[in-house]
Amino acid sequence: MMARPWTNAAALAVYRGSGLAGLREAGAIHTPDPTILAAWLALVPEGGFDVAVIDPPWHFDTHTPAGQNKSPSKHYKTMRADEILSLPVPQILARNAVVYLWTTEPHAELADACLVAWGLARKSARVWVKEGRLGPGYWARGQHERLVEAVQDPELLVIGARGIKVCPPPGARPGSLIRGPVREHSRKPDQAILDILKAHPGKGIFEAFARTPVPGVVGWGDEYGRFPTLEVAQ
Repeated sequence: MMARPWTNAAALAVYRGSGLAGLREAGAIHTPDPTILAAWLALVPEGGFDVAVIDPPWHFDTHTPAGQNKSPSKHYKTMRADEILSLPVPQILARNAVVYLWTTEPHAELADACLVAWGLARKSARVWVKEGRLGPGYWARGQHERLVEAVQDPELLVIGARGIKVCPPPGARPGSLIRGPVREHSRKPDQAILDILKAHPGKGIFEAFARTPVPGVVGWGDEYGRFPTLEVAQ
């Protein structure tokens, strides 16, 4: 039987109707890709990563094939909804880890489904205000992206204890807005990862689908090293 084409719309239709159980039963949540799993496990320190930053190569469902010429798939290989839902995030995390997930507005609901699939509880979000130019969009032309913050939910994954605080100390909590110029396609503002480093000093940090090497961060991705190493003040 041919595998179901898991578009964003198809995955969300199942999730809205029958939740996480429905996604699993339908096959949208499955065994992680063995290549990705092996690569991530090879980087994991003893005890797992305390912080993970994930910038998935979301695929955009367009109204016509011509629309793909303006979408991320024109710039890099994107992933289907089931592939992102099935990323091996739980396998690399330490107890009481924190996850930062990048998402665009059209993918916000699917991003929340991913957090649930990975056993995480959404806590907050920051917004990158893109300075410089308008992006595409069928309803509103994009000028922002979300950086969603989540923690492990002890009721979904039996790890960690209730009440353990993993949030940043008061002096290291950034504002909810990140202002930065639009640069190369999907390149994120440097301030975002700098704020994460400040919020979690001395912690093991993993960045998935990274492009820019950052001292103190273990990076992985097809385009890792595409941009110069970021300078981090000591």
